[in-house]
Amino acid sequence: MPHARCDAGGVRADRVTYVTHLECGHCGARLDHRARAQLCPKDGGPLLVRYDLAAIRTDRDALVTRP
Repeated sequence: MPHARCDAGGVRADRVTYVTHLECGHCGARLDHRARAQLCPKDGGPLLVRYDLAAIRTDRDALVTRP
């Protein structure tokens, strides 16, 4: 199920995102997707954005009509 975006950082709150979390590319640590970080606080590895791919696949029509 898609998550409502927060308005932190200037992101519009009325849009939907399929981001589930951030994940460290080195150690696999999971962080909240609203965190303002690019590097893992544990080991300095890059944070990768992870998506709910199943929800994206089932909601393609909504993606096509989004602005």
